[in-house]
Amino acid sequence: FHADHYFGMVFLLNEFLSRHPREKSLNIIGPVGIKDYIENLMELGYAKDLEEEKRFDIHYIEAEPGEEHDLESLKFIPYKMRHSSEKITALGYRIEMKNEDKVISYTGDTGPNDSIYKLAQGADLLISDCNFVEKPNNQHMEVKDIRKLRRELPIPPDIMLTHRAESIREMKSIEGIILPEDRNTY
Repeated sequence: FHADHYFGMVFLLNEFLSRHPREKSLNIIGPVGIKDYIENLMELGYAKDLEEEKRFDIHYIEAEPGEEHDLESLKFIPYKMRHSSEKITALGYRIEMKNEDKVISYTGDTGPNDSIYKLAQGADLLISDCNFVEKPNNQHMEVKDIRKLRRELPIPPDIMLTHRAESIREMKSIEGIILPEDRNTY
């Protein structure tokens, strides 16, 4: 549970409680402990008790690596990624959109590891961490790791780079690489 990935949930949920009231149920998917983590953040950030104030159902799905989950319009399988330390549970997700026959895979924060290949195999889109142009580490993907992935996959998916430094702009010239911009739709 790194702050740059989870603290934003507090602001989103607060919007659903006040400025833009939500009535439709909400699925929140994350590692084991996600429910307590989110509810504690809401209590700390806004002194709000989600159970008392919400007007919509929240379904917490605590994901374990390799465990398939089947929701209404999609199914997903979490994969263990390698990031930071063993204290941090880092998961990537392979998401199959049932009605559209599409597969989207998401690495989350990760350094190079074999699970990325399982996520990417046969996917239409891989959303991948790529934080550095060149800085040897095991916590985040680098440009060379993305190039290697594209070379080694039999049919490489399009790869959208996230959690990236501005210096990664050079990747834009590589076929199949997408550098998302704020307010654009992909």
